[in-house]
Amino acid sequence: MEKEKRSSFWLIQFFIGFFVLVFNSTFLWASEPIEKKKIPTAVLSAVEKDSKSLKLIEVYSDLGDGRTKYELRYDDNKGGWIEFDYEENGTLIAKETKITLDQVPPPVINALKLRAPKLKINKDNIEKSERYNRLPNGKTVELIWYEFDESDDLDRGEGKKCDVEVSSDGTSVLFDIETHHK
Repeated sequence: MEKEKRSSFWLIQFFIGFFVLVFNSTFLWASEPIEKKKIPTAVLSAVEKDSKSLKLIEVYSDLGDGRTKYELRYDDNKGGWIEFDYEENGTLIAKETKITLDQVPPPVINALKLRAPKLKINKDNIEKSERYNRLPNGKTVELIWYEFDESDDLDRGEGKKCDVEVSSDGTSVLFDIETHHK
């Protein structure tokens, strides 16, 4: 019975993660820089609490699935950045942080070694992505994924650039071979 519950939990986590990936990928190419004055008041109020007086670097808006998402990227004062993604109503949907390879947990590294042994990781494009999904019952679930963007996948992509996302426990590995990169 306990094993069945754990299996169901991981299956649900996988599907939620997959949904988030598909949902977020609709915004990937629609990003447009915008001026801070065009950000809704609800988003500005929310980010003021979350950013804690960090210096704003970039602001983008994305339109996908009939909804606008606002991405605000801040200097983290440590040589990296933190990005907050909000819905128009000020709901935080993701927080992405630029990290280094040594900050990636062992289960994620092990999953990469197993599923993509020839992956050449672009060490300048590693992110920790905290994603917040509201369930139909009103509860919010936080999923943590690690993103390895613009890496070279010699296994599947024959040397083409790819983005790889790995769940924090290493059980899910998603590949996106990017045909637009040379």
